[in-house]
Amino acid sequence: MKIEIRRFYHDNDAIFSEIILLLRGIYANKVSKFFIYQDENYPTYLASIARDEKNFWIYYGINIDHGDLIGFALFTSYHNNIFLNQIIIKPAFQFKGLGTYLLYNVLGILNMEFGADYFKKLELDAFYSNTHARKVYDHMGMKAVPGLNWYSSRITSPSEHKEEIFDHSYRIEVDDNGFTQLLADRRHIGTIINGNRAKINREEIEDLDEALRFLRKHTKVRQVCITSKDKIDLPLVDRSITYTIKFSEIINQIKNK
Repeated sequence: MKIEIRRFYHDNDAIFSEIILLLRGIYANKVSKFFIYQDENYPTYLASIARDEKNFWIYYGINIDHGDLIGFALFTSYHNNIFLNQIIIKPAFQFKGLGTYLLYNVLGILNMEFGADYFKKLELDAFYSNTHARKVYDHMGMKAVPGLNWYSSRITSPSEHKEEIFDHSYRIEVDDNGFTQLLADRRHIGTIINGNRAKINREEIEDLDEALRFLRKHTKVRQVCITSKDKIDLPLVDRSITYTIKFSEIINQIKNK
């Protein structure tokens, strides 16, 4: 099978539609429904940031023999580092080394475009439940540190609770990209997905129960995912791991392949 790596540009509607479908459908873990990819506004947002050719890149692999998409990768640049937002290989092509092939080729392209000294490190997050990805990143020699714990909670109906007084510092706002954000004292503490699910950052909240009560009273949210560095008394769904490696190290790996 001959694979060609291509840069995605915002006017390729067919590839764009496949990328959105893969982002929304590939995951088997229980937290995927809380990802921003699932929000109805995400396709418009992705099409918009794909125009930023200096700080955001989408590359994909095509099976030349049949012309079908095998997978893609999303990258963001920040402070001269590269963050791998996502890399997905279609199920029919998985476990054949194509994810590593795609990653290495794209990093090689970016190295040629920006120069060997431009990027300092590559960083990415992986879920603990994704054992195959963790083995790949460990094999690459990436440094792993604990990320966040992902917990689940359900918001019960208002009739089951007595009347409550809320801290009016909580607010719901729609940002410039159309995403519904939850704020506390003007700090971003979470995102509401499609009006009925929410992802909340525990570290930004003084009183988690109060935040959940606010959502119960003022929104239609009934399913919540809470991320936290510390353990909390809720069902643990998964854990994330942050991987990093010096950009020069991974480029040396590519050159020695």
